[in-house]
Amino acid sequence: MMAVPRCLLLAIGALVGLAAAKVKNVVFFVADDLRPQLNKSYGQDQMITPNLDKFAEEALVFDYAFTNFAICSASRNSFMTGRRPPQTRVWNFINDFRQGGLSANGNQGADWTTLPEYFKEQGYMTVGQGKLYHPGHPPNWDEPKSWSQDYSYVNPSNSACNAKHGKGNFCPDGKSDIDKFSDRNVTLSALNNLQLLAKGYHDAGTPFFFGLGLHYPHQSWHVPTNITEMYPNAQDMPIAQHQNAPIGSPDVAFTAELDGMPTLSLNESLPGLKSSCPTNVTGMIEYICPRPNNQTIPAFMQAQLRLGYYSAVTLTDIHFGMVMDELERTGLANETLVVVVADHGWQLGEGAEWGKHTNWERAVRVPLMMRAPWTSAGGQHTQTFFELVDLYKTVVAAAGLDPLGVQDDVDGIDQSSVLINPLETLKSEAYSQYSRCPGNRYWPKRTTGQPDWYMNNCESVPSYNISYMGYTLRDRQFRYTAWYAWNGSVCDAKWDEGPYATELYSHEGEPDQPLNFDAWDLENVVNQSIHAGRVKLMQNKLERQFRLANTSCPPDPVKPGPKPLPNHGLVLQYSNVGLDSCLCTNENCLKNKNAEYNYTEVGSQGYGVDAGSTGAVELLHWYNSTRHDNYVTTATSVPGYAAVSNDVPLGWILKSKPSDLAASDVVEMQVWYNSRTEDHMTASDTQRLAWAKTNGYVFVDTVGYAYAKPTSMSMAAMEHDL
Repeated sequence: MMAVPRCLLLAIGALVGLAAAKVKNVVFFVADDLRPQLNKSYGQDQMITPNLDKFAEEALVFDYAFTNFAICSASRNSFMTGRRPPQTRVWNFINDFRQGGLSANGNQGADWTTLPEYFKEQGYMTVGQGKLYHPGHPPNWDEPKSWSQDYSYVNPSNSACNAKHGKGNFCPDGKSDIDKFSDRNVTLSALNNLQLLAKGYHDAGTPFFFGLGLHYPHQSWHVPTNITEMYPNAQDMPIAQHQNAPIGSPDVAFTAELDGMPTLSLNESLPGLKSSCPTNVTGMIEYICPRPNNQTIPAFMQAQLRLGYYSAVTLTDIHFGMVMDELERTGLANETLVVVVADHGWQLGEGAEWGKHTNWERAVRVPLMMRAPWTSAGGQHTQTFFELVDLYKTVVAAAGLDPLGVQDDVDGIDQSSVLINPLETLKSEAYSQYSRCPGNRYWPKRTTGQPDWYMNNCESVPSYNISYMGYTLRDRQFRYTAWYAWNGSVCDAKWDEGPYATELYSHEGEPDQPLNFDAWDLENVVNQSIHAGRVKLMQNKLERQFRLANTSCPPDPVKPGPKPLPNHGLVLQYSNVGLDSCLCTNENCLKNKNAEYNYTEVGSQGYGVDAGSTGAVELLHWYNSTRHDNYVTTATSVPGYAAVSNDVPLGWILKSKPSDLAASDVVEMQVWYNSRTEDHMTASDTQRLAWAKTNGYVFVDTVGYAYAKPTSMSMAAMEHDL
């Protein structure tokens, strides 16, 4: 008798099970950096979100929902797998769960079944688009494991405040076509995919899991002016009541940066901004990010930044409404579980913070709503504590599948029963953590002698070089955080040394609704004797949750690097849209014809050398998102710029001019800079350098030398062999 393959048996069993029990479709909607400052759901009135307000009237609102790590990659690696960060071992933008995840039972991340993958195994069509996982973590959006291969994954469509739009963190734009703004194209694609998925459901009874991740309201906020004009003048907008860090908070709890940038900037000459700033302020203004007790951002600019964030949320609301309207048109709204969630919260100047990147309430608390039309929970609220790691089992069960069928090492609990009884409390505590790397934001460059709040983001820092980890427990009455020095040999806290710093913030007496962002985490009361017993109890709970046996660091990811151009060619590209130059050394960048910036080839700048060549020096790629400036140089660090190549050089050139070659066989690689367009250009071609001189560029430095033609390379190699 011929044996039937196990995978076929699983597929047959899944289809039989789906036929026997009417399971529900799932629309899984993830916003980036969205804090729970929504009107109908969380008792606010500042933002214009009619579609989310309507949805809240039909959904169950979770009043106490929390991320497990307040940064994009770590949070998404966690809730998309149902594992807490100590299992994913993702605390930076280097590792991902597929490459480094390890469960306590020895199950490796490569073998984990993700949330969409579980639905796929149960016979669902799983389709993803936009920012669901963090880009590149895991690679290729976890294709083909998470997603059915009947549909292509649709990449995020992001726009930014580049030179064309006025630069800065917020740039209202009344000129660009609506399709040029963030999330527009991915939303239009979502409408088409929903139609196809609905057809598959109607024709063949195939249920679907449809994931849509929108980039907004992540900054920078490039939004249509007609949306900004829906709001009052920024002059009339209230700003944060408490302008400094929480009283008594340790420096390690604070960060003085925004997404890796040490400054905030706006172009006050833009039509959408100049009416809300002092008359004597024009052009680009830039301020360093606030320090714990030094609010550096003027009040008018804080209000403008709030307007930018609110406008981006309104654009997100519009796109969400388009998707919900399309779901209604398919006739499947009543058969579909819709989940709306954010990867983490955001701080709009409260406590002198802009962004996420902390363990404080505004960064960790998130909006969460679930609409299950076959239940009676619509329009109600639940006060059960919900951690994003609970999403996996809860969504599985709410869709009608068996949560007991998920892998044993999936963390979190099934909270789907609150859709039937919103008064039920299944959890009253939430845990989170955050890493700190003071002075190491531009790793491998390290800055010492600065306070713990100085450039302390760990995004580019290897897990074994992290400095501190802050562990947080939030219950009904208090938020407690213990910061520990990090043991890089096993990637765990130095528990036996005791906490490096501690925090305790009271949430006693706070109403469930409305949320009061100005009332959270105002004073660290950890040293008040009245709280000594509570601190000890919460500390013990933290250790029971996070102190694990047999911890280890994830392996370094394999970085093969892109395929270099033939003969190590160096080709200059330029964008007339972004007013930006970029030296291309590999096939990937030549293929990357970014629709928004439309880079075109300017010409050859010579030919590099092999990595092992005598006198070779690395070409590294740096990027400043605020200025939209790509900068290719041999410098191992560039203040204000983030590494793009992640320690993988773009290529190699010669540090010194070869003495054994004719002058015509060698070109000098020079860096020029245009302060008006904020563009670094790395080039050698005499025509391009002449163009630079006549277009406002000034010479900066000679970074090395390259071969003028491939024959020069061959000749040099032959002479070297001799």
